[in-house]
Amino acid sequence: MIAREAVLNNSEVVQLLREHFVCLAVDNADNLNLTVADKEWLKDRGGQACTQGMTVFTAGGTLLGTGGGYQPAPVKRMLEESLKKFQPETSIVVEDTGKNLIPRPPAGGLVLTVTWKVLAGAQAESSPTSGSGTYDQLFLSSLGVDRLWVRKDEAGSLATGQFPESLRRRMASHLKRVLPGGLKDDRLTLSAGRLAGSCISMQDDRAEALGFVESRDGQVTRFDLIVKGLGVRSMDHGFSAGLTVLPQGKKVPVVLSFMLADENQDISRTPPYRVRAANYLE
Repeated sequence: MIAREAVLNNSEVVQLLREHFVCLAVDNADNLNLTVADKEWLKDRGGQACTQGMTVFTAGGTLLGTGGGYQPAPVKRMLEESLKKFQPETSIVVEDTGKNLIPRPPAGGLVLTVTWKVLAGAQAESSPTSGSGTYDQLFLSSLGVDRLWVRKDEAGSLATGQFPESLRRRMASHLKRVLPGGLKDDRLTLSAGRLAGSCISMQDDRAEALGFVESRDGQVTRFDLIVKGLGVRSMDHGFSAGLTVLPQGKKVPVVLSFMLADENQDISRTPPYRVRAANYLE
């Protein structure tokens, strides 16, 4: 996020990238798009760096530069030094590395977009992830995004006014954003198309929820749920968005949202983070 805000808004860096490079964004820490052979090939070309790592290599695989970071200057310097080393390649062999096995949303099911945001009024406390102060406010106002998949049978239950236990369990992993310490008691009920109630954490904090489920001809046409609770600082390299810069030891109002997504949009096909677990859809 910081790289996009700082580095990719720098006109000199953008000009270099447009004129001389083919850009690829790869979550080299744990990317479902990569085959085993892809990961092996990338090992010494940035594949063992953190997700902020930047590398430059030729189409043939010759490593030209590594480095980069949060600020434009070192990225620009790395790109310019890499260009000086570049030599045209006349014989490039691209091997077939096999098929990747990207999980797809369950057939006949639903995709929910999950977002969370720190509410206005919170104060930021710096972390190395946020540039030690430089990007605190950017983090604090950012929107966290994930997805949640709903099985076909679960969607059918929702359409008939039932809230399946398996879906409750899958949603619980997201509730930690507003229920630090984990879920102890789920008191959400679905009645006459209205989702309402509260969730209680292991520390007896309460998160209040309100939402609506609508269906037509046996198909869910609306799923909206807002959960308001308390969030705490999360040190996970920025993946928790605004929670990254919450003050240590303080609980701050945070809102969490589940919303029915358009399954035909590309972003809806992006697997949920937790889909890496083999039992995700159980």
